[in-house]
Amino acid sequence: MSIVSGVIEPFSRLYKILPVPSKRGLAFVVLISLVASIFETASVASILPFMAIVMDPTILTKYQWLESLLKFLGIEGQQAAIIAAGGLTVAVLAIGNAVTASNLWVQTRYLASARRHLATELFSGYLYLPYSFHIQRDTSSLGRVLGGDVESAVGGFLASLLGVVSKGLSGLVLISLIVAIDPVVALGTVMVLGCGYMMVYRLIRVRQVRLGAKMVEASTIVGRTALEGLSGIKELRVLGRENASTVEYNRSMTELMNTQASNSLASAMPRYVIEVFAYAGIVAVTLAFVLKGQGMSAIPSLALYALAGNRLVPIFQQLFAAAITIKYHTKAVESLEADLATVRSAQTEADDEQAVALSFKTEIQLTDLSFKYPTAERLALNKLTLTIPQNQSIGLVGRTGSGKTTLADVILGLYPPASGTIAIDGVELTEQNERAWRKRVGYVPQAVFLTNASIEKNIALGIPDHEIDHEAVHRAAQMAQAEEFINQLPDGYGTVVGERGVKLSGGQRQRLGIARALYHNPDVLVFDEATSALDGMTEDAVMQAVQDLSQERTMILIAHRLRTVQACDRIVMLDSGCIVADGTYQDLMATSDLFKRLAGNALTDVE
Repeated sequence: MSIVSGVIEPFSRLYKILPVPSKRGLAFVVLISLVASIFETASVASILPFMAIVMDPTILTKYQWLESLLKFLGIEGQQAAIIAAGGLTVAVLAIGNAVTASNLWVQTRYLASARRHLATELFSGYLYLPYSFHIQRDTSSLGRVLGGDVESAVGGFLASLLGVVSKGLSGLVLISLIVAIDPVVALGTVMVLGCGYMMVYRLIRVRQVRLGAKMVEASTIVGRTALEGLSGIKELRVLGRENASTVEYNRSMTELMNTQASNSLASAMPRYVIEVFAYAGIVAVTLAFVLKGQGMSAIPSLALYALAGNRLVPIFQQLFAAAITIKYHTKAVESLEADLATVRSAQTEADDEQAVALSFKTEIQLTDLSFKYPTAERLALNKLTLTIPQNQSIGLVGRTGSGKTTLADVILGLYPPASGTIAIDGVELTEQNERAWRKRVGYVPQAVFLTNASIEKNIALGIPDHEIDHEAVHRAAQMAQAEEFINQLPDGYGTVVGERGVKLSGGQRQRLGIARALYHNPDVLVFDEATSALDGMTEDAVMQAVQDLSQERTMILIAHRLRTVQACDRIVMLDSGCIVADGTYQDLMATSDLFKRLAGNALTDVE
């Protein structure tokens, strides 16, 4: 594969994944590059007439049109003409450099814009992808794509492609200039520089692809190791395993740095070999003129060749480095291409106003509902039929792995059923109305996610500062029985809670989670073992807040400890994805042996 074909195919691939705004701007960037290459060539060509006049001032009188032009411009005498020619040469060079600098500015701004558009499209797409996608992908790999792969695709791959276009056009125009003056010299220049780089490129291009794949893998490991090490600092400290995490991070970081260093060397080293051939070529051309007896008359042409060669060597070097960089970043582009295809093919609905309206006045009805995780062999939920009336509290209990959380996730609209239906007031829950349904649902997990921001921002998570409803924040905190401890904090609702809420107790974090779920005044509240990590007294306080809410809302409580759901209107017991018992606490104690065993285990745990 030649350098040219090795550039055209990646360019076509990258163009397909570029966001629409970046595609629109690409033509302008190429146009500016063409203009810059013309001016760069003009600045090189301007040295020829200047040196010709310096070497032979009588040339000014040999051409009638030139004499007329000088007279029209008011330039009289050979000395004045030489000064004017020198000034013109400098002016052309200055304009050429200004246009080249403008081209660099345009390319830099374009690349920054492309990086922003691409990363934003990916990030937004990730957020709107089905929940099952996030269950199968680890956070560190998504972070690598958003950071490393986007940077590789734009800062490495696209920047190199634009460099090929820009420098390729400049080289082409410069070679055309030399061809017009001396085709033999032009052919020799292309053969020496082009063939030299082509030989080196063929030797190392396969190696660069392998290095790029290793770079992607090492970047993933570096990100994952850092994330896991910093997130699990408490456990690592207690276990005394900091060194093991450090060793793993250092190993993957070493591999990453080695691949990047190898890529840099592969891009730069050929220059020192090719420069020898280039300057040997200039010496050969000079000797050829001398041997032909042209002597001083050849100086203008030699000056042109020297200046052109001085421009062409870096151009060929940059073209080669760009081709090597493209090969190196191919794996990152492939990874980015795959995720963009997933994002763009998904049926996402980012505009809340376009969501289909959905009311909840009577009941949630599950009919023969089954669900299976993509990588699992057996059903997580098996033909469930369940009715949850409005304003009723339902407790979901069962052994670990019985399907409690999965059922709650399906009710939340996070997973579509494999078969059967879930209906709200008789309207089937689908992709078209699931966002409208989630507006009516509040969710409190076992481990509440808190950002390193104020309490107010955590309660109104994801809402821009200027759109936060402060009254709704205070109302939600009051209903969650969180306002008392909030008012005791130094800055009240403005208190920053620290990363993951480390400045708060477990009970305080859970109450903030409840307040967040209540902020938009939902009709349904889902508690996923929200108190299982709390001590008995704190759990009682949190559950009192929950019980106070149950009079006006439908409550679904997933519990490991049965005392949490003892006051629920109904308790639904699951086992192996099936409903095996349904009734009040007293009913199940009287009729279900499995429930009694579960209650006995729970009692033992409490004791």
